[in-house]
Amino acid sequence: ASGLKLAPGQSVSYYLEGVDNDAVVGPKKGVSRTQTLKLYSAAEHRRLAVEKAQALWERLVTHLADRMEGPDRQAAKKTFEEVRGGAALDERGIQLSADALDLAGELGRERDAPGELVDAVHNAGTGLRTVVASTSGARRIYLRLRGSGPDFSARVASMAATEVLSTEKSVLYLESLLDRQRLRELKELAEQLRADRRELSRLLEDFQRNAKDEQTQAKLLEQMQQLKADIARLMERMAELSKGIRDEHLNKEALQELMGCSLAKSLR
Repeated sequence: ASGLKLAPGQSVSYYLEGVDNDAVVGPKKGVSRTQTLKLYSAAEHRRLAVEKAQALWERLVTHLADRMEGPDRQAAKKTFEEVRGGAALDERGIQLSADALDLAGELGRERDAPGELVDAVHNAGTGLRTVVASTSGARRIYLRLRGSGPDFSARVASMAATEVLSTEKSVLYLESLLDRQRLRELKELAEQLRADRRELSRLLEDFQRNAKDEQTQAKLLEQMQQLKADIARLMERMAELSKGIRDEHLNKEALQELMGCSLAKSLR
């Protein structure tokens, strides 16, 4: 086991095997159940946190689009049915805010979850809950009065406009943090990629030095094939991350990181 070189996030399976000393009918062998041990990976935990925050961000974008495209923000007087129809979006917004707060609590308990991302998700949930409650409150008054009396239709429009501005800020800020987390992961993967390529070069040198030892060469070849597969997965993940970064400046930095790794590959 001392010869294993496991990186964080990798797993190893093991079992115990025992042989008794029965001298009458012969030794009998017993084998335990196979167990799997996975090394803790801070990078993997951060990646999972980012994925959950990304899913929430996408829901925020959808809610924002629905509010912007709906009739609530229209300054002109709306029909009773149009105002009543927006109640369903209010309910979805309240549920989304609750889900955001739940996610912030969940991520806050996770080891190595990015603190600034946790705070951003929490603030997005708190902010959304406040503005949606205002929109919903104006709508309830309008519906209770059946559209008569003061022009509460304009009040609904005002609250919906405030909600749009607030949600836009949350979307943009959360988006910027997600981009920065992707760039951080990209740089970590790039460093791992460089280390894997150095190890691959070392294994190749060992392979060439042991040209007459077929057994050793077979083991080295197996290790090299595994490393090549790992490198291919790293490159694929890095390309995916680079495409997911929306900020133009950060995306340029991500591409430079990715191209630097590709150049290093071509020089080997």
